[in-house]
Amino acid sequence: MWPEIESLLPPRPPRQHRFPGRKPFDDRKVLCGILFVLYGALSGRREELGFGSRMTCWRRLRDWNDGGVWQRLHKVLLGKLRAATRWTMRWRPR
Repeated sequence: MWPEIESLLPPRPPRQHRFPGRKPFDDRKVLCGILFVLYGALSGRREELGFGSRMTCWRRLRDWNDGGVWQRLHKVLLGKLRAATRWTMRWRPR
């Protein structure tokens, strides 16, 4: 499902050439870190597992929320679930 989720994420602004700062952390890993925390796991283990820092996850969560990513993702996943349910209901053995 990552290609569908990735297409919903807002583009990041280009890095400045003079003062580029750190390279941005991978969106897929940050998403795993956000989900890891939302499911109630210990927040200190995020960096050990390669999900980025607490601030990275928080900023990405904030930016994606402001960009409407979670609402669009919900619609996409709900549509897939409904389509799969319709398909299995049609082919259910009697």
